[in-house]
Amino acid sequence: MASPVPLSPEAFNRILPRFATVTTRDQITDLLLDFLGDGFERVIMFTHGRGEIRGRDARGEDLMVEAVMQIRIPASGPSLFSTVIEHRNPYFGPMRTDTAIDAAFAAALGGVQGNVLVVPVVLRGKVPLLVFASSARHPVDANSLHELTTTVGQAFERLIVASKARRK
Repeated sequence: MASPVPLSPEAFNRILPRFATVTTRDQITDLLLDFLGDGFERVIMFTHGRGEIRGRDARGEDLMVEAVMQIRIPASGPSLFSTVIEHRNPYFGPMRTDTAIDAAFAAALGGVQGNVLVVPVVLRGKVPLLVFASSARHPVDANSLHELTTTVGQAFERLIVASKARRK
């Protein structure tokens, strides 16, 4: 069977059930990053906590994970990232550069072309992970993005519940 076009509803329909079978956090993040990496030129995963957003992992020919892990972005103050954290909804559209944080981030990447995607991973009302993707190679289905966000959060929640059950 031929692979579906990356980021198409068919591609989302194939990947979403796979999140129900993962057994580690790394499997969840790898599955998410690899899936988005098929449709975007750059994908960066960030952790969010203690007032900052920190680079954790990446996909993209011009990205080095070691360099990405040095990225620190303030979580407070106006930015695309703080807006996504506050509203807990994915953003897909042009990269904002109207705030100091967004302009500095875009400049650090050497510029950002095309539309960007910022996906919050919501877990127990908080956003511990964010995924940034830029330069979409294909159209992105907005409904599928929301479903992806929910499914990834549920996969993490399932691992937390299973871990707590093992400790009892």
